[in-house]
Amino acid sequence: MENGLNILSPKDRCVICSEERKSLLSSETVIFLYQPIMGADAAAVHAVLASSATTVPRKSGHLPEIGDILKTLDMEIPRFYEACCKLEALGLLRTFVHDVSNERRMIYQLLLPLSGQEFFKQTVLDTLLLLSVGRRRHAQLKQLFAPNVFAYSENSKEITKTLADVFDVRKENIQNLQINRVKNESLLEKSELNFDLKYFKQLLKHSFVEEKEVMEHLDEVKTMVLLYGLDELQLVKQLEKSFNVANNRVDFSLFKRYVNEEFESALEKPARNEKEISAESAKSTSRLSSEDRQLVEACNYYAPLEFLEALKNEQGGYASNIEKYVVGNVVKANVLPGSVINVILHYFLCDEDNDQLSGKVSTRFEEFCNQFAKRKISDPVSAMDYLKGEVEKNKQKKQQRRISARNGQTRKKVQKATLTDWDELAQKQNADLDYKHDLDEIEKLRNQIKNAKGR
Repeated sequence: MENGLNILSPKDRCVICSEERKSLLSSETVIFLYQPIMGADAAAVHAVLASSATTVPRKSGHLPEIGDILKTLDMEIPRFYEACCKLEALGLLRTFVHDVSNERRMIYQLLLPLSGQEFFKQTVLDTLLLLSVGRRRHAQLKQLFAPNVFAYSENSKEITKTLADVFDVRKENIQNLQINRVKNESLLEKSELNFDLKYFKQLLKHSFVEEKEVMEHLDEVKTMVLLYGLDELQLVKQLEKSFNVANNRVDFSLFKRYVNEEFESALEKPARNEKEISAESAKSTSRLSSEDRQLVEACNYYAPLEFLEALKNEQGGYASNIEKYVVGNVVKANVLPGSVINVILHYFLCDEDNDQLSGKVSTRFEEFCNQFAKRKISDPVSAMDYLKGEVEKNKQKKQQRRISARNGQTRKKVQKATLTDWDELAQKQNADLDYKHDLDEIEKLRNQIKNAKGR
């Protein structure tokens, strides 16, 4: 995701408007239903924008600057931009850019939040809330904001009057009345899904589940793909599991519950397996400090998702859906015990002090998990030892680089002296002496020949 620095500037003017009254914008549904999904930052941005919104947008005169809003929120542009993106994704905000005479204006149009009944009808929002707050709290909120519809008796007959029955108004005029409202595009339509509908239908043909019935609930099926990453075969298996033999229909509320329970159980399994091997690693914890022993106990006790939430709560934050997705993928791979994943989580969030497992940090987290899996690290003590060894290696490498860099800057180049090869020199001298001796001998022979001829 972009950080917004190339889009927003503190000096940019902004227009904040809405077609609804302020009291309607800041409803309880935003606090209780939307905030658990989008987080505290996005809720704060929504509250500030809602307090400044006007039904008639001001296009001239004194317009607030983005910097004024940032000061009120005590935020920087990346945090503010990310919060606005979440509001846009959830259908609470529309954003426009308007360039006028070398001046950029941001137009923020706040949209009315869904009512409780409408919110829980949106499968994506309903499931996101379930993932954020858990089953117990989700059931409480649903009962509070979308209570069961009053059931009428079969013997009851509705005699409610219509508008045309009471008032003298032509029906055709009523039918022609249209309320101009902003059309909210569903979250599913905005999202790109890795879902092959043609292949999914082929699988349904070989199943006892009726294709027509499933197509009527296609949005709910796609939601499971979007949030849990299920493939087509897994979807069909879950649909078959949710099939009600009594009425020969699929119970889609049961379908969603089964998918969620399987996802949560996958996160909890490594923690249960870890308890079995905790006794084996207990003997190796005696050499650890008290803090490290407490960390080992926590890693053995919590499932990875629970451990992630505990760390985030301790730091004053919350576990985002992206972080849950990253950790969930590692758990689903089933290549590491939960306690080892927890040690790696603690290293990234506490030792390295990263704010979130996203972007490059999440990529490194997955790389570390792969390394641990290749080395078959199966207990938290071994994981901590390995991490300490890696940290020490990195420190030594950095020190060597610094020393090498320092030496490279201060050391002067020394001219290498070549040693004299005395043996070679002696051979040359001997060769010269032998050559002179031969010349003398030749000269003597010449003189002897001359003397012989003279006689």
